[in-house]
Amino acid sequence: MTICSILTPSYFCYKKEILNIKRNIKKIGFDGFEDFKSKEKLFDKWAGSPSERLEKFYSAWNSKSDAIMCCKGGSGVLHFLPLIKKNKLRKRKIFVGYSDITPLLNFLHKKLGIITIHGPNLSRKLDKNSLLALKDALQMKDYSLGFNQDQCVHVKSHVLTGKVVGGNLGRLVEIFPYVKLDFKNKVVFLEEIGYTEYKIFNLLISLKNYPSFKPRAIVFRVLGVKNNVLMREMIECLFPNVPLIFNVNFGHTTPNISIPIGANCKIDFREKKIGFSFPRKHKKYAVKFD
Repeated sequence: MTICSILTPSYFCYKKEILNIKRNIKKIGFDGFEDFKSKEKLFDKWAGSPSERLEKFYSAWNSKSDAIMCCKGGSGVLHFLPLIKKNKLRKRKIFVGYSDITPLLNFLHKKLGIITIHGPNLSRKLDKNSLLALKDALQMKDYSLGFNQDQCVHVKSHVLTGKVVGGNLGRLVEIFPYVKLDFKNKVVFLEEIGYTEYKIFNLLISLKNYPSFKPRAIVFRVLGVKNNVLMREMIECLFPNVPLIFNVNFGHTTPNISIPIGANCKIDFREKKIGFSFPRKHKKYAVKFD
C-alpha cells in the first residue's frame, strides 16, 4: 500500500475542507493516509501551538508513510522552523505544499539534501493538469511545462540548465535569517499573491541583494498584482542581465504545476519548454504507485 501523511503546519483545517482532502488523496493514487492534522486552534487561526505543530511534523516525517502532503498554507511555518532539529528527521521522503510551506520546502532541501515539491495543498481543488504534474513529481518522472515567446526576455542562449530553487516570494525572503540558501547558477521560480506591485518590488530588491543571488534564470507566475504591465517593467528593470520567463502556471493559480525544489531544470527556448528531471540517487524515496 502507498500511504501519505497529511499535515497542517500553518492554518487550521476545517471540517468542510476534509472531504476535499480525502477526495484529492484518492485522485492522486494513494491507498490511504495517516492523519497528523492538529485538532486544536491557536488564536482562532493556526493549527495548534508552534510546539504542537513541530511535534506533529516530526511524527509525520518519521512515520511509515511514503510522502507528506500539506493540507493548507496561510502563515505560521516560521513559528517553529527555527526550532527544527535535523537529527530528529530520520528518513528521506517527499514533502509537498506551497505558499507558506515554501520555508519548509527550502529548509528540508538545504538541510537534508532531498528534493521537495512546491505543489498543491490538499484542501484545494485539483484540476487535471495540476494532478498530472503532481503525480509525475511524486514519482520523480521527468515532465515539462510550456511557454510562449512573448513570455520571455533577456534570452542569451537556446538552452540553459540549473537546479531548481524558489517558491513563494514573501515567504522565501522571510527565511533568510534562518537558512542560507544558494541561488548561484540556479533556476529560480517565484510566485506571490495579495501584494501591491511596490511591495513585490521591495521583496525582489531584498532577494537581488542576497549574497548568493546569481541565478541562471528566473521564472515568474503573474504574481497576483493588479497592474501586470507595470510589474513586468519593474522586474525587467531589476534583472536586466538575467533570462526571465513570465506568467508560468504554478503557485496561486490554476493549474498549479508542481515545481520540484532541488531537481534538474532545463529551459529550451527553441522548443519553449521548461523540463524537470530527477537524479537517480533521489529516486530511492520516490512514491511508487501501483
